[in-house]
Amino acid sequence: MNHSSMEILKKFIICALAVVAVVIAFVPFESRFSNQVVVRFMTMQSDPVSGVNVSESWESFGGQPGRGHETDVSDEHGVVRFPSPTIHASAASRAAGWLMAHIAVHAGNGNYFRISFGFVLPRKAIFNAPTFKPVEPVSTTHRYTDSSGRDYEVHLDGNQQRVLIAGDFLHLANEITINVE
Repeated sequence: MNHSSMEILKKFIICALAVVAVVIAFVPFESRFSNQVVVRFMTMQSDPVSGVNVSESWESFGGQPGRGHETDVSDEHGVVRFPSPTIHASAASRAAGWLMAHIAVHAGNGNYFRISFGFVLPRKAIFNAPTFKPVEPVSTTHRYTDSSGRDYEVHLDGNQQRVLIAGDFLHLANEITINVE
């Protein structure tokens, strides 16, 4: 190979590597936002509670934008299943979001996932120790945490109880059992 052929080959390799780098950096790829979430409603006697309306919502912000919302009703086994939501973002946008969260004031990068459901009293969800640890109540809101660190906010409004669950649904076991009386 002569010198001119080597130069052409070198330029071709550099161009090919640049194209590959651009594709890797800027073409979005799919990532799982959380694992499948399963919520099971049971009485204290271990009987399933069907017909509970449950909603889940999620948002990913920073370099991984996306959001979603879904509702379902517990089946005859007292179970609601929400599939794993996914997001699409490029490596460059993910890196930029991470950098902004660590450099810029008031910037954020990450995921937020929550589940909510409610009951008309006298039916209600109960949060007994040791599974749930109470956090100081505020007004008509009671808060609990479970062993995974997820937060459970219980709001009482007239004859209704609303429950909001928020926390890590990607790295933790995602089957939640709610006792109902």
